[in-house]
Amino acid sequence: MVGVVRIFQDADEVVECPLGDFAFDAQLHSLWADREQRGVIRYGIEHLERRSVGRLAVQFNPGRARKEQDLERPWRDETPVLARSEESDNDFLTIQATHPLQRLFELEVEPRPITINVNYAPILPGHSILIPDPSARRPQHLTPAALKDAQLVIELSSSPSFWVGFNSLGSWASINHLHFHAFDYPGAEMPVQRATRQELRAADPKIERLTNYPLRALVISEPDPKERLAAASRFVSVLQEDDVPHTLLLNRDEAYVFPKSRDRGELTATGAGYFETGGEIFLGDRSVYEDIDEATLWKELAIGSLDEASFASLVERFFEDLW
Repeated sequence: MVGVVRIFQDADEVVECPLGDFAFDAQLHSLWADREQRGVIRYGIEHLERRSVGRLAVQFNPGRARKEQDLERPWRDETPVLARSEESDNDFLTIQATHPLQRLFELEVEPRPITINVNYAPILPGHSILIPDPSARRPQHLTPAALKDAQLVIELSSSPSFWVGFNSLGSWASINHLHFHAFDYPGAEMPVQRATRQELRAADPKIERLTNYPLRALVISEPDPKERLAAASRFVSVLQEDDVPHTLLLNRDEAYVFPKSRDRGELTATGAGYFETGGEIFLGDRSVYEDIDEATLWKELAIGSLDEASFASLVERFFEDLW
């Protein structure tokens, strides 16, 4: 892969190297740990604990829970999916100006820049923010070019459990400036990968829907990442046309697209965001963390799912448009 990387050792110390010589995983975790030590992470994960709960998972993460409480999110996210962005103190350019150490490195590829920032309220160690071409100040609308950038970063990682997630507007995205979340999931699989599936299309791209899972979603599998992302992008465009909030999860083999409701439950202020749709919920109350059962988690996630009739109608349109 041809390009250059600018590594932000400090706010005013930048080291440049060829992309081909860049050890992505080692650098990401080294810089992330440096920022953690220097207090850039404002809601830390020093007390993080995680456990499986039946087919799902839960984590004790009081820092992240406190951050979400500070935001005072409503019970419904009424933001239009294609709402425009306005210059404000709540985008990544103004954040960079006031908190320069959040930036870890910048990739310059073909020749578009992709910036990686530390997440100041992480869910897991190494949890970062991927920002395609931040100076363009694009709104939080998923595009084919942005998906290509996300896939590029996934391919830079050598970890088989590296993921990129996306929350649309209307699905609890807190910043209307195009960005993804990047994280390395501990263990072999996210809970969503163990859900059963119904095959809707056997040929490439293979398309399935999740079954026996609290959220409805399509799973798109295709050896060629271009074809996989093209199909995912087309389904997202159908959702955008109907103002349907959505989340997306990408790994190196699959794309998961979740059409969403605008409601959230009581356990987490983010509703079913990109990480929760993967099957793991963070909690800030230890007694709830220790006592919660699978049925309660299932019910909490299901609140964020689009209803069956609307989901089936969107999938039908997607198939009509794609072929």
